[in-house]
Amino acid sequence: MNRSWILFMITAVLIGGNLSPHTSLAASSKDICTSKKGVKVFPTLLQPGVWQSFRLGASAHSGAYFVDFNPLKPSIDGAYIQHVILPEFDGTEWVDTLNVWFPADAPPLKTRISVRCRSDLPQYFETETDLQPGVWHGFAIQNAQEDGAFVPEVTPLEPSVAGATLERYVVQPEFNTVEWLDVFRVMIPSSDPPLEANLRLWGVHEVLPVFTEFEETLQPGTWHGWVMAPSSERWAYVVEVTPLDPLAGHIERCLVQPEFNGSVWYDVLRVMNAVNYPPMRVNIKVYVVQVR
Repeated sequence: MNRSWILFMITAVLIGGNLSPHTSLAASSKDICTSKKGVKVFPTLLQPGVWQSFRLGASAHSGAYFVDFNPLKPSIDGAYIQHVILPEFDGTEWVDTLNVWFPADAPPLKTRISVRCRSDLPQYFETETDLQPGVWHGFAIQNAQEDGAFVPEVTPLEPSVAGATLERYVVQPEFNTVEWLDVFRVMIPSSDPPLEANLRLWGVHEVLPVFTEFEETLQPGTWHGWVMAPSSERWAYVVEVTPLDPLAGHIERCLVQPEFNGSVWYDVLRVMNAVNYPPMRVNIKVYVVQVR
């Protein structure tokens, strides 16, 4: 079965830009992508209502990141953890940074964060471009009928101002009135200077196992959710969402996040169809990788 794909780097990706309030935490002693195991564990206490950051390594060290959260304590019913990985300029170099958000109404949460970097995956797309501030750059990758599930990577190629970062980046299916195309989109904040960057897509669909696959009709504005596995399993996910009809539509959000249901932490897949579009029939395919 041919499919389109969409990957939000958690939100992958609809989260970004000015992450405020923000707290910086201890950095990894080594770059994850150049370490022998390619894995780093961050035992931490998540503070509510602030973005907490973790240094993963120099952005110049290429690789695809996979992140797993293992909450070690209960929390309030409905608590969740979101994250995004962004390159950030620290005044000297660009650093890949994991930014984590925990709800403001929850107590601090003891958590084990595991991050794996893989540079052995197939590369399906690569280009260099000049990113202009506030512009939603788009690069058509392929016809959406072709198979593909990807992890995007953005590597800045020149210095910038301290605190410079990305506003957002995503790979998503887009309908051009005739057919669905897979498009890689990137934006830097309107307050940052132009930036020369390398854009890359790592492919996972030929190397990672499929965890689950199903069809669903997404209702406009509904925060659809499906339990994947207990968060203690130490898995990370790549999600492929394929529109099945030649109709205009837009996936507003797509992510997998830990959620507490009052008794157990579960990894939950969440997908939302934009409110101003009709219901959308989709095929959803989830790939999984162990982070240990």
